[in-house]
Amino acid sequence: MGALPDIPEESGSGESSADARGASPPPPPPPPAGPPEEFIDPISQEVMLDPVLLVETGQSYERATIEAWFSRCKAEGWPCTDPLTRQELRSCTVVPNFSVKSLISGWAERQRISDLPSFSKEVGRQRSQAHSGPAAA
Repeated sequence: MGALPDIPEESGSGESSADARGASPPPPPPPPAGPPEEFIDPISQEVMLDPVLLVETGQSYERATIEAWFSRCKAEGWPCTDPLTRQELRSCTVVPNFSVKSLISGWAERQRISDLPSFSKEVGRQRSQAHSGPAAA
């Protein structure tokens, strides 16, 4: 067996020997992990930016998509329903879901997502393609 190579001693400055030799900087952070399912609007499949709760069912939606759903119901002469549960609603009242909005903001910060609206659109696009299969791509 050959002799073991000399192991350089660490400098007293707290730098490792690799840092002292001018090693390359650490790699960039990995791309953001996919968002938790609870952050996804059931209608658009995008990350919710302005989440709201349906008062009667407690279901969360992106404000713009649920309002568009209610407008479509009204235009078609249908009763307002929860699009996920199909429950007929007595009221189309929604309230801000501050808890989910805060969770989404914190998650986006930890993932270093600087442009959440663009990220949200991309998530929706990818999820739509995944659900429609390869023939639609």
